[in-house]
Amino acid sequence: MIYRCRSLEHHRTSSGHAAAPSVPAIALALALGQRQGEALGLQWGDLDPSAGTLTVRRAIQRQVWRHGCQGTCGKTRGTDCPRRFGGGLVVTDTKSRKGRRTMGLLSPLLSVLLEHRAAQEKERQAACDLWQEGDWMFAQATGKPTDPRADYKDWRELLKAAKVRPARLHDARHTAATMLLVLNVPTRAVMDVMGWSQASIATRYQHVPVELLRGIADQVGGLLWATGESAPDDLGEGSTETETETTRS
Repeated sequence: MIYRCRSLEHHRTSSGHAAAPSVPAIALALALGQRQGEALGLQWGDLDPSAGTLTVRRAIQRQVWRHGCQGTCGKTRGTDCPRRFGGGLVVTDTKSRKGRRTMGLLSPLLSVLLEHRAAQEKERQAACDLWQEGDWMFAQATGKPTDPRADYKDWRELLKAAKVRPARLHDARHTAATMLLVLNVPTRAVMDVMGWSQASIATRYQHVPVELLRGIADQVGGLLWATGESAPDDLGEGSTETETETTRS
Protein backbone atom coordinates (compact mmCIF):
# COMPACT_ATOMS: atom_id res chain seq x y z
CA MET A 1 0.00 0.00 0.00
CA ILE A 2 2.77 2.49 0.95
CA TYR A 3 4.68 1.63 -2.22
CA ARG A 4 1.62 2.28 -4.35
CA CYS A 5 1.04 5.64 -2.65
CA ARG A 6 4.62 6.68 -3.34
CA SER A 7 4.21 5.56 -6.94
CA LEU A 8 1.21 7.86 -7.24
CA GLU A 9 3.24 10.79 -5.94
CA HIS A 10 5.94 10.01 -8.51
CA HIS A 11 3.24 9.77 -11.17
CA ARG A 12 1.98 13.24 -10.15
CA THR A 13 5.39 14.88 -10.52
CA SER A 14 6.54 13.06 -13.66
CA SER A 15 3.38 13.22 -15.75
CA GLY A 16 0.98 15.82 -17.04
CA HIS A 17 -1.30 15.33 -14.07
CA ALA A 18 -2.01 17.85 -11.34
CA ALA A 19 0.96 19.66 -9.88
CA ALA A 20 1.18 20.28 -6.15
CA PRO A 21 -2.39 21.08 -5.07
CA SER A 22 -1.08 24.03 -3.07
CA VAL A 23 -0.20 26.03 -6.19
CA PRO A 24 -3.80 26.99 -7.09
CA ALA A 25 -4.62 27.23 -3.38
CA ILE A 26 -1.84 29.81 -2.96
CA ALA A 27 -3.21 31.69 -5.97
CA LEU A 28 -6.53 31.95 -4.11
CA ALA A 29 -4.74 33.33 -1.05
CA LEU A 30 -2.95 35.99 -3.08
CA ALA A 31 -5.95 37.01 -5.19
CA LEU A 32 -8.80 36.68 -2.70
CA GLY A 33 -7.08 36.68 0.68
CA GLN A 34 -8.31 33.27 1.75
CA ARG A 35 -6.97 31.83 4.97
CA GLN A 36 -4.89 28.66 4.55
CA GLY A 37 -7.47 26.43 6.22
CA GLU A 38 -10.29 27.94 4.16
CA ALA A 39 -8.53 27.23 0.86
CA LEU A 40 -7.60 23.67 1.83
CA GLY A 41 -11.17 23.08 3.04
CA LEU A 42 -12.75 23.90 -0.32
CA GLN A 43 -14.70 21.22 -2.15
CA TRP A 44 -15.68 21.20 -5.79
CA GLY A 45 -19.29 21.69 -4.78
CA ASP A 46 -18.28 25.13 -3.48
CA LEU A 47 -17.40 26.26 -7.01
CA ASP A 48 -20.06 27.63 -9.38
CA PRO A 49 -18.33 27.99 -12.76
CA SER A 50 -21.39 29.43 -14.50
CA ALA A 51 -21.75 32.22 -11.95
CA GLY A 52 -17.98 32.58 -11.50
CA THR A 53 -18.23 32.36 -7.71
CA LEU A 54 -16.62 30.40 -4.89
CA THR A 55 -18.23 29.83 -1.49
CA VAL A 56 -16.25 29.31 1.72
CA ARG A 57 -18.07 26.94 4.09
CA ARG A 58 -15.41 25.10 6.13
CA ALA A 59 -11.70 24.85 6.94
CA ILE A 60 -9.03 22.16 7.27
CA GLN A 61 -6.80 22.34 10.32
CA ARG A 62 -4.08 20.17 11.79
CA GLN A 63 -4.78 19.83 15.49
CA VAL A 64 -2.38 18.63 18.17
CA TRP A 65 -2.79 15.09 19.48
CA ARG A 66 -3.71 14.89 23.16
CA HIS A 67 -2.96 12.26 25.77
CA GLY A 68 -5.70 9.72 26.37
CA CYS A 69 -3.87 7.80 29.07
CA GLN A 70 -4.26 10.37 31.85
CA GLY A 71 -0.46 10.72 32.01
CA THR A 72 0.39 7.07 32.55
CA CYS A 73 2.10 6.30 29.22
CA GLY A 74 5.35 8.04 30.15
CA LYS A 75 5.48 9.93 26.84
CA THR A 76 6.01 13.68 26.72
CA ARG A 77 4.15 14.40 23.50
CA GLY A 78 0.54 13.52 22.96
CA THR A 79 1.36 12.28 19.47
CA ASP A 80 3.41 9.45 21.00
CA CYS A 81 0.68 8.34 23.39
CA PRO A 82 -0.81 4.93 22.46
CA ARG A 83 -4.24 6.26 23.41
CA ARG A 84 -3.89 9.64 21.71
CA PHE A 85 -6.99 11.43 20.47
CA GLY A 86 -8.24 14.66 18.97
CA GLY A 87 -5.32 15.29 16.60
CA GLY A 88 -4.50 15.09 12.91
CA LEU A 89 -6.39 16.73 10.05
CA VAL A 90 -9.78 17.97 11.18
CA VAL A 91 -12.62 19.62 9.27
CA THR A 92 -13.81 22.67 11.20
CA ASP A 93 -16.19 25.59 10.78
CA THR A 94 -14.89 28.89 9.44
CA LYS A 95 -13.17 31.21 11.90
CA SER A 96 -16.30 33.36 12.28
CA ARG A 97 -19.80 33.74 10.88
CA LYS A 98 -18.46 36.31 8.44
CA GLY A 99 -15.98 33.70 7.29
CA ARG A 100 -18.81 31.90 5.50
CA ARG A 101 -18.91 33.96 2.33
CA THR A 102 -19.29 33.85 -1.44
CA MET A 103 -16.65 35.56 -3.58
CA GLY A 104 -16.42 36.43 -7.24
CA LEU A 105 -13.58 34.78 -9.14
CA LEU A 106 -11.21 36.46 -11.57
CA SER A 107 -11.50 34.88 -15.02
CA PRO A 108 -7.83 33.72 -15.05
CA LEU A 109 -8.25 32.20 -11.59
CA LEU A 110 -11.42 30.37 -12.64
CA SER A 111 -9.51 28.94 -15.61
CA VAL A 112 -6.73 27.75 -13.28
CA LEU A 113 -9.26 25.96 -11.07
CA LEU A 114 -10.99 24.27 -14.01
CA GLU A 115 -7.64 23.08 -15.38
CA HIS A 116 -6.76 21.80 -11.92
CA ARG A 117 -10.05 19.87 -11.75
CA ALA A 118 -9.39 18.20 -15.10
CA ALA A 119 -5.88 17.22 -13.98
CA GLN A 120 -7.23 15.93 -10.68
CA GLU A 121 -9.68 13.68 -12.53
CA LYS A 122 -6.73 11.99 -14.22
CA GLU A 123 -5.18 11.45 -10.80
CA ARG A 124 -8.39 9.90 -9.54
CA GLN A 125 -8.37 7.43 -12.41
CA ALA A 126 -4.70 6.61 -11.81
CA ALA A 127 -5.32 6.02 -8.09
CA CYS A 128 -8.14 3.52 -8.74
CA ASP A 129 -9.18 1.91 -5.46
CA LEU A 130 -6.72 4.00 -3.44
CA TRP A 131 -8.71 7.17 -4.17
CA GLN A 132 -10.71 8.40 -1.19
CA GLU A 133 -13.77 10.34 -2.31
CA GLY A 134 -14.10 13.58 -0.42
CA ASP A 135 -14.68 16.08 -3.25
CA TRP A 136 -11.67 18.05 -1.98
CA MET A 137 -10.57 20.75 -4.40
CA PHE A 138 -6.93 20.55 -3.30
CA ALA A 139 -6.35 16.87 -2.62
CA GLN A 140 -3.40 14.58 -2.24
CA ALA A 141 -2.66 11.97 -4.90
CA THR A 142 -5.08 9.63 -3.10
CA GLY A 143 -7.94 12.11 -2.76
CA LYS A 144 -7.35 12.97 0.90
CA PRO A 145 -7.24 16.66 1.89
CA THR A 146 -3.87 18.40 1.75
CA ASP A 147 -1.99 18.76 5.01
CA PRO A 148 -1.36 22.43 5.96
CA ARG A 149 2.30 21.55 6.60
CA ALA A 150 2.72 20.28 3.04
CA ASP A 151 0.94 23.40 1.79
CA TYR A 152 3.39 25.61 3.70
CA LYS A 153 6.33 23.67 2.26
CA ASP A 154 5.05 24.33 -1.27
CA TRP A 155 4.71 28.02 -0.38
CA ARG A 156 8.34 28.24 0.71
CA GLU A 157 9.50 26.47 -2.43
CA LEU A 158 7.43 28.85 -4.55
CA LEU A 159 9.01 31.89 -2.88
CA LYS A 160 12.47 30.43 -3.36
CA ALA A 161 11.84 29.74 -7.06
CA ALA A 162 10.55 33.30 -7.51
CA LYS A 163 13.58 34.69 -5.63
CA VAL A 164 11.34 36.36 -3.08
CA ARG A 165 12.36 36.78 0.56
CA PRO A 166 10.98 34.23 3.05
CA ALA A 167 7.52 35.11 4.33
CA ARG A 168 4.63 33.57 6.18
CA LEU A 169 1.87 32.01 4.13
CA HIS A 170 -0.53 34.27 6.02
CA ASP A 171 1.30 37.24 4.49
CA ALA A 172 -0.45 36.41 1.21
CA ARG A 173 -3.64 37.49 2.95
CA HIS A 174 -2.02 40.82 3.82
CA THR A 175 -1.03 41.21 0.16
CA ALA A 176 -4.61 40.66 -1.00
CA ALA A 177 -5.98 43.18 1.51
CA THR A 178 -3.40 45.78 0.46
CA MET A 179 -4.24 45.31 -3.23
CA LEU A 180 -7.88 46.05 -2.42
CA LEU A 181 -6.74 49.24 -0.67
CA VAL A 182 -4.73 50.33 -3.72
CA LEU A 183 -7.76 49.66 -5.93
CA ASN A 184 -9.90 51.92 -3.71
CA VAL A 185 -12.35 49.12 -2.94
CA PRO A 186 -14.85 50.32 -0.29
CA THR A 187 -14.16 49.02 3.21
CA ARG A 188 -17.53 47.29 3.41
CA ALA A 189 -16.76 45.31 0.26
CA VAL A 190 -13.25 44.51 1.53
CA MET A 191 -14.78 43.06 4.70
CA ASP A 192 -16.97 40.74 2.66
CA VAL A 193 -14.08 39.54 0.50
CA MET A 194 -11.72 38.99 3.42
CA GLY A 195 -14.32 37.56 5.79
CA TRP A 196 -13.83 40.23 8.47
CA SER A 197 -16.45 40.94 11.12
CA GLN A 198 -15.04 44.37 12.05
CA ALA A 199 -13.70 47.18 9.88
CA SER A 200 -10.94 47.86 12.41
CA ILE A 201 -9.22 44.64 11.34
CA ALA A 202 -8.24 46.42 8.12
CA THR A 203 -5.61 48.41 10.00
CA ARG A 204 -3.73 45.17 10.71
CA TYR A 205 -3.87 43.84 7.17
CA GLN A 206 -3.84 46.80 4.81
CA HIS A 207 -0.44 48.44 4.42
CA VAL A 208 -0.11 51.74 2.55
CA PRO A 209 2.57 51.37 -0.18
CA VAL A 210 5.13 54.13 -0.72
CA GLU A 211 3.79 54.65 -4.23
CA LEU A 212 0.34 55.41 -2.84
CA LEU A 213 1.79 57.89 -0.34
CA ARG A 214 3.66 59.67 -3.13
CA GLY A 215 0.50 59.79 -5.19
CA ILE A 216 -1.37 61.43 -2.31
CA ALA A 217 1.46 63.94 -1.87
CA ASP A 218 1.34 64.82 -5.57
CA GLN A 219 -2.43 65.36 -5.39
CA VAL A 220 -2.14 67.61 -2.32
CA GLY A 221 0.75 69.50 -3.90
CA GLY A 222 -1.24 70.05 -7.07
CA LEU A 223 -4.11 71.44 -5.02
CA LEU A 224 -2.12 73.77 -2.74
CA TRP A 225 0.43 75.04 -5.25
CA ALA A 226 -1.79 75.25 -8.31
CA THR A 227 -1.56 78.62 -10.09
CA GLY A 228 -3.48 80.30 -12.85
CA GLU A 229 -5.63 78.11 -15.05
CA SER A 230 -4.38 74.97 -13.27
CA ALA A 231 -6.15 75.95 -10.03
CA PRO A 232 -9.36 73.97 -9.38
CA ASP A 233 -12.58 75.93 -9.90
CA ASP A 234 -13.89 75.21 -6.42
CA LEU A 235 -10.65 76.52 -4.87
CA GLY A 236 -10.98 79.74 -6.86
CA GLU A 237 -14.63 80.17 -5.87
CA GLY A 238 -13.81 79.58 -2.21
CA SER A 239 -11.05 82.22 -2.34
CA THR A 240 -13.39 84.79 -3.94
CA GLU A 241 -16.02 84.23 -1.28
CA THR A 242 -13.43 84.65 1.47
CA GLU A 243 -12.15 87.86 -0.03
CA THR A 244 -15.74 89.22 -0.34
CA GLU A 245 -16.54 88.32 3.26
CA THR A 246 -13.33 90.03 4.39
CA THR A 247 -14.22 93.19 2.46
CA ARG A 248 -17.72 93.27 3.98
CA SER A 249 -16.42 92.84 7.49
